[in-house]
Amino acid sequence: MTALVRYITVDSWRSFRWFAPVLVFFAAQAIFDAEPGSVLPTYAGSVALLFFIAIWLTVVVSNSEDPVQVDVTTSAAGGHMRVRLAKLAAAYLYCTVLIVIALTVPPLVSSAHTTPYQVASGAASQAISVLAGVAVGSVCSRPIINQTAFSVLLGVMVGLGELIVPNAPPVYQLVKLLNEVKPHHLGFLIGAIAAETVVLSTIFVGTSIRVARLKN
Repeated sequence: MTALVRYITVDSWRSFRWFAPVLVFFAAQAIFDAEPGSVLPTYAGSVALLFFIAIWLTVVVSNSEDPVQVDVTTSAAGGHMRVRLAKLAAAYLYCTVLIVIALTVPPLVSSAHTTPYQVASGAASQAISVLAGVAVGSVCSRPIINQTAFSVLLGVMVGLGELIVPNAPPVYQLVKLLNEVKPHHLGFLIGAIAAETVVLSTIFVGTSIRVARLKN
């Protein structure tokens, strides 16, 4: 599986289709990093941003191969499920690099003192958001949705729903926590959201694997 993830990561990197979502990330992150004061509100903005970017990158990585190449990779890897899981893992790895950037820059430019606990809370929140984004991206990509326009539309609709629907897990909940809850109360609440997100993400990914298998 490690070799398969490495192959997919390199192959999608060579396609340069990741450039647009990464460019959007840097542009939006620069705006968030300009905020003075505590890093937690900045991390909250990154949580929302990374959710959208994770969906986008998951679609990019999942759709990086044409149908013929997908069949070749599937045959060599030993099954559709292995290839699909490897693509989701590769998408998460891309997002992990963005998480590191979103975590390290705000403390460097913030005028307030940043504690390790705040950074850890931000890291956990962003990792949870990316997990959810990758899971949603798994049902927005081929062969479930073949048209890029529909993939974008569904991803944007889900992302907006996560931001505006009260208590929508995990993005709305995490953004609210990082903006409103006192730092020393964050650990347990973030842990509860993480557990909820793992369950929901498993459902999304499992559904995407079943539907993709039927369509293939």
